[in-house]
Amino acid sequence: ALRVALRRLAPLAARVPRLAQQQGPRLAALVAAFVFYGQVKGPLDSVRARSNLVTGMPGPETDMYGWILANTGKDAVFLSPPGLERFRLASERAIVVDWKATAYAPAEVLEWYRRLEDVSGRSNPRGRDDVIAGYEALDRARLDALRERYHLSYAVVTKGHEAALGYPVVYSNRALAVLDVR
Repeated sequence: ALRVALRRLAPLAARVPRLAQQQGPRLAALVAAFVFYGQVKGPLDSVRARSNLVTGMPGPETDMYGWILANTGKDAVFLSPPGLERFRLASERAIVVDWKATAYAPAEVLEWYRRLEDVSGRSNPRGRDDVIAGYEALDRARLDALRERYHLSYAVVTKGHEAALGYPVVYSNRALAVLDVR
């Protein structure tokens, strides 16, 4: 970019005072820097917008994970929304299943898929959105069955859905609620 800028500025340099000729390389470097910035600004903004490394995790999730770390035992088992893909890592607690962590061994893949069916309440779910929609339709009977099958301690649901499930709310924020199902 600097060479191209210098070549384009050379004809102008013949017509400008000697001071401008002396500053030509600096001016070319400045122009090249602006061109470079123009080319990388979009991709950098995209990374900033999508990366939790740069921006951190969303507030309600972060707050909930902090509460879980401070107020639940390491041996607690959580039923968490399958779309909360950071749950296992950020909460440092066991979960039934999530969408992100698939197994590698064939028998384990079958178990993962069976658990997705269990938490979604759907046989043969057709993808991530289907599993999440099924989880959002969680009712008391399915929660009780999951509680027994997976020895749950807590269940995480979307704020507003907790009252229909009938378990005590031990934590809530503007987006999520944690129910004590022990």
